[in-house]
Amino acid sequence: MRSVRRLSASDASADEMKLFCEETAEASADAVRKMSVEERVQRSMAAEAAEDRMMALAGELEDAIDAGDAALEAELRANMAATRQQYKDLVGGGSSLFVDAVSEAS
Repeated sequence: MRSVRRLSASDASADEMKLFCEETAEASADAVRKMSVEERVQRSMAAEAAEDRMMALAGELEDAIDAGDAALEAELRANMAATRQQYKDLVGGGSSLFVDAVSEAS
């Protein structure tokens, strides 16, 4: 008999995050093709860090919701929105302070 695994909130968050990242990457494929290899690498590394941060924030947000901590929940939602925007900028070829700083340094 197969056991049915219930989808947890963290599984749903992970699936939502994966879909967000895939859709963002698809939407910006043309912009990425026009970038130099160096810029692609810089953006890829920074985007990976943003993905990791979004996953961590999703877990923290779930914990805050479970604990009923509305103030922390609001703070984490704001951080999540900012991190999503940072990811969109990195993957979509938009302005990025990190990439600009690394480019100026080299």
